[in-house]
Amino acid sequence: LMPWFKKDGPFNFKLQALHLVLFGWAWYILLILSCDFKRLLFSFHDLNGKELCLRPDLTISSVLRFVQSKSNKKQKVFYSGEAFRKTYQKQESIIKNQIGFEILGSKDKQKEDREIIDTSIKILKSSGFKKAVLKIGNVELFNLLINKLDIPRRWKNRLKRHYWNENYFNEL
Repeated sequence: LMPWFKKDGPFNFKLQALHLVLFGWAWYILLILSCDFKRLLFSFHDLNGKELCLRPDLTISSVLRFVQSKSNKKQKVFYSGEAFRKTYQKQESIIKNQIGFEILGSKDKQKEDREIIDTSIKILKSSGFKKAVLKIGNVELFNLLINKLDIPRRWKNRLKRHYWNENYFNEL
């Protein structure tokens, strides 16, 4: 799928390819995610005692890279590679192959979200795959949905906090 994202690809998306680091500071990743996510990380300590972890998700890595760059300009980026998360299901692999693209620093989220979805559909239609699934991983959409539920605030917060723990979330 990578040729579609290149500047001279069939859709001329003009996206910047990201080369993301394989590991990062665990505390920085957990700052963004809930602490419940920590149990899914492959983490270790370096010789200075700092906790590091293998990247659990490429979206997180791309956002961290954008935040660290302190840029306020819109960036259209794509990435592909492996992410590493512990699993408690025997049939699941700890290695997640992921490909994606993001528009970071957007001033018009609705327009940019539509562009992402439309582009994804074009790619899937032209890919030749007989069967494909488009997964939209926008936590903001999830939070909007939860906020619309007629349930107590503490339950809304609990659902948001445990989103990453699929088994427990499904029990809720």
